[in-house]
Amino acid sequence: MHALTESLQPILQAHSQLIPALRQLSHSVQNEAYLVGGCIRDTLLNRPVKDIDLTIDGDGIQHALELAKAIRSRFIPLDEKDRTGRVVIRRKWTIDITSLKGKTLYQDLNRRDFTINAMAARLSDTLNQNPTLIDPLNGARDLHNKVLKAISEQAFIDDPLRLLRAFRFSAQLDLAINEDTGQWITRWTHRLPAMSAERILEELSIFLSQGKTAKWMSAMHEMGIVQVLFPGWFTQKDIEAPGYTLLEQIDHILEQPDCSSDIRIKNKLAFRKNQVMAGRRLWPWVLRLAAVILEQHQVQRPDYEPFLRTAYDRLSLSKKEQKALRRLVGLTGQLLEFHHKETLTDDHLFNIACEGDEDIIGVVILIEAMQQIHRSSIPAHILNRLLWIQDRRKIVQQKALLVTGTDILQTHQLKPGPQIGRLLEQLEKNQILGTIHTRTEALHAIQGWLSSPVGE
Repeated sequence: MHALTESLQPILQAHSQLIPALRQLSHSVQNEAYLVGGCIRDTLLNRPVKDIDLTIDGDGIQHALELAKAIRSRFIPLDEKDRTGRVVIRRKWTIDITSLKGKTLYQDLNRRDFTINAMAARLSDTLNQNPTLIDPLNGARDLHNKVLKAISEQAFIDDPLRLLRAFRFSAQLDLAINEDTGQWITRWTHRLPAMSAERILEELSIFLSQGKTAKWMSAMHEMGIVQVLFPGWFTQKDIEAPGYTLLEQIDHILEQPDCSSDIRIKNKLAFRKNQVMAGRRLWPWVLRLAAVILEQHQVQRPDYEPFLRTAYDRLSLSKKEQKALRRLVGLTGQLLEFHHKETLTDDHLFNIACEGDEDIIGVVILIEAMQQIHRSSIPAHILNRLLWIQDRRKIVQQKALLVTGTDILQTHQLKPGPQIGRLLEQLEKNQILGTIHTRTEALHAIQGWLSSPVGE
């Protein structure tokens, strides 16, 4: 376990007084302070350790506050009931300190969720660079065997959110859920709706932010979790035979963006996938959620509205996430509907580009993914045209229009009003689509529009 000391160095060296302060904390609780959970697990997996979890024989909140004061860092009280406090270091790392659950470390470890998170090392030994793994439930063996095993059925009764967390860890660490754990999950799935929307959102967004989610979404479906979370989304046929081939294609595109031959798609995706939606939640999780909705339903207006409302209610999405999800699902549905019923024109594509804005890249990716599984026949040149229109919008909007509102008022002796705005919107549209290039062409076009409905 000497690797543990090495893996913690980026955090321990982040503040010159942190190690002395941690030694003082350990001494104040008679060395009954232990590193637990994720930092132990990630060290064994040779993954970078980003945060430290400590459990102590004492008041976690009080000791977290004292540690924060000692190193002049931010303190956040996390859980009054479990006496958990957080210290934020350099806005990059966190140390969570909580009171032992039970009278001993072994009782504490037995009350955790999964064996892979029920390992510990004494803090004082770790600081002295001589840590010993404490692993009474054989979590290291399960990690080696790539198995996710709940400590007991009681783990899901105590906190039903662990039902979702099981799939998050399985996807994140590529672990197979063992048979008993799978049975317990199925048995207690009905408890999930009792969880707060905020907690469900946190777990599901982390899960859908990772790769290879399609495999585990199918497993969640087979155990009834997706249907319980989003009632009304699925038919009886869907419940019996789940399939997430669209989500699988989205996983592939996000994990291997070079699979697209269009450099514009690569560049736009590289930029958009790092955009923050809320807190630590990034855009790709919303794209995957859109794929889940579109997966089981050939969604077309207005049919997608109930599915979106269910997602909003169940997940307590931020306004930014709601807007992105509505664009991704709704505009993908519009494109499919227009293509099915009639030829897609520049007017259609212009309206979709305006409404979709920065999420157009997601719409294009969803359509491309549907093409791979033969659920869309929209040709590539249509998608390229849509991206071209979006690029042209940005170029035109960064420059002045060929004719201003003042020009129109003076040339045609008009009064200010909505009519001028409509004329300028029409001019901008034509400049974007490339049908008007010069000031002379713009003035001539406006003259014609004034005698047509757009000029009224």
